[in-house]
Amino acid sequence: MVIKLHEDYLYKFINALIAFFLFLTANTVYWRNYNFHNKIFGCFIIICLVAIFYSFMCLSFYKRFSLKYVLFCLGYFGFAILLFLKNYYDGYSSNLLIVVYILFPITIFTWIYLQFCIGGGNDLLLVFKNIVIFFALLSLFIYFLVFFFHISPSFFLTIDWGGQINVPGYMGLFFNTQNTVSFLGLKLLRNSGIFTEAPMHSFVLTLAFLIVLFIEKPTKIKKTIFFEILILTITLVTTTSTTGLFICILAFYFYFYHYLPHYLRLILGLLSPVVIIALINLLIYKYQTGYGSFSVRLDDMKAGYDAWINHPFLGNGWTNERAIQQYMLGSRLLFDGNSGLSSGFFASLALTGGIQTIILFVLPYVLYSFKREKYAFPILLFVLLINAIVNSTFIMITISMYMYASFFFDNGANTIPIEMNKHQLI
Repeated sequence: MVIKLHEDYLYKFINALIAFFLFLTANTVYWRNYNFHNKIFGCFIIICLVAIFYSFMCLSFYKRFSLKYVLFCLGYFGFAILLFLKNYYDGYSSNLLIVVYILFPITIFTWIYLQFCIGGGNDLLLVFKNIVIFFALLSLFIYFLVFFFHISPSFFLTIDWGGQINVPGYMGLFFNTQNTVSFLGLKLLRNSGIFTEAPMHSFVLTLAFLIVLFIEKPTKIKKTIFFEILILTITLVTTTSTTGLFICILAFYFYFYHYLPHYLRLILGLLSPVVIIALINLLIYKYQTGYGSFSVRLDDMKAGYDAWINHPFLGNGWTNERAIQQYMLGSRLLFDGNSGLSSGFFASLALTGGIQTIILFVLPYVLYSFKREKYAFPILLFVLLINAIVNSTFIMITISMYMYASFFFDNGANTIPIEMNKHQLI
């Protein structure tokens, strides 16, 4: 029986596994627990090997290895190897970052390239979005149980996040990693979900929010946008993350500006000063009531910049966080101080250097912006990168490779679906 490849169960299963592990490795408590980390890392490597083998099999059988694909892979791999040798010689490499910066980008680029070949270039991100929404629903349910009924945790888990800490867990699906905070005049428990802290939960929620608005097809959006946005917005509010709300407000503005009729765009344009003032007031409120988190982020940006200008091209070393910490405020380096990094973009500049940062987080965003004027998604993603330490997460590398693949291979109606016999996929 001949079937379309994107309808094959094996393809869907591999895609779902990749999306789930992208979610799991985005700084969840399990990823930051020593015992779980090794198991997750090993399983993810096996899944990636299966994915690239499956991709090569399909692409080879139908002779879809284009020259652009080969040149991109060879160019990126060659550059990444040179950076690895430099970091290995200096003593600043690690097994995780070798996978993150060298092996995984080629693997995920190949997988997404295959998806564009079969007319399903957005498949992986859409499955990731669905997983985020599913866990958002779970976190909301348990969050309200904990907040209103004060149920006791069922166990504690030790995580490595700014030091070794024990966090209370509820049914393995919710962890109270932070205390209550004052947010928009309310005293709220921070919804961390299964993540190390609320800002990391906000990070994946915001990604899902952007995927709903700017990646899903319009026909799909019309059917589900209200429910998905409602769940993501409520969950974002419970994280009390100003960054998440800031980006979502901008996302709504960009989205409505793009899809509204011309005369309504004019009205929306006139309202721009109101939106800007509201966002500025939100930042001022965060600075006044955020218990120093805003000032810490600003200090991180300054420290990251100061460390970067010492080695602007190749960076101070993939794991050399001390190069940034030496420029931090002295109070952050004292016992029980907050010496952890918080800005992904400036951490990437300082540690990996300007060249690698441009290749991973500037060039793909610029190229994607030129593709059919899709500027909102990369702009908002860049704001998120500046405000969250997510530069070495698998999901951020995935989105960069998606943008490259979209620029090179998203031909829309010109895509010819691949069809294979059922027995050829086994």
